[in-house]
Amino acid sequence: MEVTELKRVFKHKDVVLEDPNESISKDDVLDFYSNQYPELTNAHVTGPTVVNDALQYEFTTSVGTKG
Repeated sequence: MEVTELKRVFKHKDVVLEDPNESISKDDVLDFYSNQYPELTNAHVTGPTVVNDALQYEFTTSVGTKG
């Protein structure tokens, strides 16, 4: 049996963002990228799902939605 560690990737809209530091939490990654993408200041992290041998987290925002 071979164990393979899956890397984390983060998706914002159609952009796939690399993990800046695998030792920080997914919420810290959201904070990290909110400097570059201001709309992420009101976002949350969903996932992970396994996509192409990676754990993919998605940043979702509620900006522009009603309800």
